[in-house]
Amino acid sequence: MKYLKKYLWIAVVLLAGIVACNSGNKNGANMSSEKQVEKLMGDMQEACKLTPDQVTKVQPIVQTFVNARISSVQQYGEDKQALKSAMETNRKNFKASLSAVLTPDQMTAFEQYVKQRAEARRKADGQDGGTN
Repeated sequence: MKYLKKYLWIAVVLLAGIVACNSGNKNGANMSSEKQVEKLMGDMQEACKLTPDQVTKVQPIVQTFVNARISSVQQYGEDKQALKSAMETNRKNFKASLSAVLTPDQMTAFEQYVKQRAEARRKADGQDGGTN
């Protein structure tokens, strides 16, 4: 009985550790929509040097983008092809909306930001061009 309690305790500790690791934040996947909007707005303000007027105009665009992304994951989570298509449509709509607010130079800065994020994500996922 003594050993059973000991092994049960070890199993509980290991399970708690696994749960804690799996609940970690990977690319904002577990962040609330408000936190995702806040992070993206901060990144865009830094990358694109938004004016106060642009911040006011971009905020609802970012909110719509984040909400659509979350909705797509909930709706198509298991259907990878449908999810990919929905995400691509969402990105296109997002960029089109941004282009109505940002200057051409700011759109170029935004595109560069997107490329840097994609590259960082690939490296984090171990897909950095086969140099592993």
